[in-house]
Amino acid sequence: MSPKEWGRISTACEAILDRLNGRPEESARKLAEAMAIAREFAGDTSPAYRRAEVERMLSLYAADDLTGLRFLAQASQPEVGGPENPRRVLGHALVALREEGTDAASRVIQDAQLEFDRMRLVAHLWFAFQDLKSEGVSLSPTAAD
Repeated sequence: MSPKEWGRISTACEAILDRLNGRPEESARKLAEAMAIAREFAGDTSPAYRRAEVERMLSLYAADDLTGLRFLAQASQPEVGGPENPRRVLGHALVALREEGTDAASRVIQDAQLEFDRMRLVAHLWFAFQDLKSEGVSLSPTAAD
């Protein structure tokens, strides 16, 4: 593993710990750095970039930075010719949860008709949606609630 790759992993891990330890602003800053490094070396469709994107959304939500969260959700790459991008849906659902409550966040997720069975294969994404569920958001009538 190259020093740059190790640095990217280290930065992302530190950022997640920062969020969990009540420092979401610092977490979001570090994750922005991790996203830039991942984009440079692996592209914005790489697993490293996508993971950092999800974690940054959660950090922006925890920091109550709805402007940053809204921007990141809009910038999240849509799936080409496929289903709705779950990272984009997550960002919009987090904004809806903060601004309008659980019913609005539930509608965002249900309208997207995400494939939760397939999403279980991506642990960080699955757990991000489970966090929403723990806040009272209904994932969908067909989700494995």
